[in-house]
Amino acid sequence: MRIPGVVRSANEQWTCSFCGLSFARRICGTEREKPRKFCTQKCRAGFYAPAHQKRWARYRVANPLKKRRQCRGCSKQFQARRSGRDTYAQFCSQGCATARQNETHPNWKGGPQTHVCASCHKTFARRLSAATIARNRGVVFCSHACANSVHSLERGQMRRANAKPKPVRRKTCVECKKTKPITKFPRDTFRGRALSWYCLACLSVRDERRRLAAIGRANRRRMRNSEAERFLFSSSEWADLLRRFNFQCAYCGLRKKLEQDHVVPLSRGGAHIRENIVPACRSCNRRKSNKLVTEWIAEAQLVQARADELAGV
Repeated sequence: MRIPGVVRSANEQWTCSFCGLSFARRICGTEREKPRKFCTQKCRAGFYAPAHQKRWARYRVANPLKKRRQCRGCSKQFQARRSGRDTYAQFCSQGCATARQNETHPNWKGGPQTHVCASCHKTFARRLSAATIARNRGVVFCSHACANSVHSLERGQMRRANAKPKPVRRKTCVECKKTKPITKFPRDTFRGRALSWYCLACLSVRDERRRLAAIGRANRRRMRNSEAERFLFSSSEWADLLRRFNFQCAYCGLRKKLEQDHVVPLSRGGAHIRENIVPACRSCNRRKSNKLVTEWIAEAQLVQARADELAGV
């Protein structure tokens, strides 16, 4: 029989008002005796919890042995903690989990297994089941980094293999009226990054025309500035000169499109008169350029001698 106000120094037995289990609580010092309702704070929280939470709290307190599991590493019994919504931990400590992963636990059977990483080709020890090796087709990795590097490479190769070819963009040239890929059209510097209206082939032809027109303007300017402007060279005289040379080039003798060539170039003081003009094909006129006939022949002979020397004649 408990007498209120009596000081005791012993373990007293109480009964929990929530789980119904007996528990002992040591009373020391001058603490007055008073009835103890709960064995733990969890029982106290469950007793005062709402009705829908009391069932789970009572089940958790009344079935504590269901959370005791056997460690997969050292085979010891331990109080499992919840690692997920409906699962419990499989190892009693992080050391057992690490030992199982690295195959260094002394209680294991079979010893470590060595494999070669498919990415870095390093040998590592890890215990893998036959089903895991068969599922991976014999390809194993030493770490997640190696696996991700290989898998990302495979995904990139598969993506490039299954990628659909991009449609070729085309554009119509204003000059030749032909539809060509846009790679055949350069950027127009006067229109920012816009493509040109003309293709590369037509632009090269236009550039050649502009170059020849510039040469013609320069020749006419030299003719106006020289003393030859007081001489006249009419079209009838040019036709008579062609008949005199039998419509052949004065230098190579071929019947091609003939041009007027000055024996003494205008840039070197020549006059635009009949005595200084001979018919010449375009290739000879371009090769002679602004040189005298003697200089041009000497240069041609030197080039031919060099070619014969290289050929071993």
